[in-house]
Amino acid sequence: MLRLASFSAVLLLALPAGAQRIVTFDTVSPETGSAVTCGFCAGEKFGVVFRELDPPARGIEAEDFPFVLRGVRVALANASVVDGMCEGATFAGDATMSMQVFGGSSAPSGSIRDNPEDGPWDGETLLIEAIDVPLTRSALSEDGMRYMVELNDLQIRDPETDEDIRVEAPMTYVRVAFEFGEEADRNPACETMGLVSPTAFPMRDTDGVIANERSFIFGAGGLGWQWNEAVGVDGDWAIRLEIEVEGTPMMDAGGADAGSPDAGTTDAGGSDGGTDGANPDAGSGGGGGGCAAGGTGSAALVFGVVAWMRRRRS
Repeated sequence: MLRLASFSAVLLLALPAGAQRIVTFDTVSPETGSAVTCGFCAGEKFGVVFRELDPPARGIEAEDFPFVLRGVRVALANASVVDGMCEGATFAGDATMSMQVFGGSSAPSGSIRDNPEDGPWDGETLLIEAIDVPLTRSALSEDGMRYMVELNDLQIRDPETDEDIRVEAPMTYVRVAFEFGEEADRNPACETMGLVSPTAFPMRDTDGVIANERSFIFGAGGLGWQWNEAVGVDGDWAIRLEIEVEGTPMMDAGGADAGSPDAGTTDAGGSDGGTDGANPDAGSGGGGGGCAAGGTGSAALVFGVVAWMRRRRS
């Protein structure tokens, strides 16, 4: 079933008082730093486990259940690896990726390396998946100093029944994983390992992870699943959930609102995740390749996308 989420570009602002809110672990915004992580190949993955956070940050808490999963938002960047360096592109274009969203009752902890590459981890249920989704890539500004961040908005309904997807107790978390599609010559290091370049690279913030065991990657060559902090990815992926909580109305609020510091930092050092060893970040906005997100007076934009929603599995 082909579903088209049709929206005009709008500023990503707080929603009016109500039951809907955006759960946000990253801090990518026009006022804060962002980075592009180029150490990925096609077939590798990145994602976020949305679960509780230590106060004053707020993630998905026990009192939020049950809720309706309304959408997933993600920011990608147009960049390439050139002579071992990650270089941004000043045009946007499209990328193709696949997405899976799972729910579970006991949040993953400790080593996640040996979890299945595809499908649910232990105790999880697949809530929805979208195969070969065309997404918009964010472009670098002409001066090479800023990324004009565009958040793709995947609006979610059950493709078979057109009903809401409800996430209920005993579930306590939602895990979102994106898989990179294939495109030639974007990352030459991939070809040297017998892999294919990805269609885009993920965007993240630059102020450390909001908490350990939240953002993660999947790398080829035996790396498997790894938490960001375990492989030196010093930030949270720009992936966000839109949920509608049943019961007491609330304002739009994430784990840490965009533009605010994350609640936690990582101790791990080294270059960003992936398996190619290339300089991981794109842009020229400061240390580590961090770039300010958005242009002068601009804000992150939300766009509708076309998604192929496959059947919901129990």
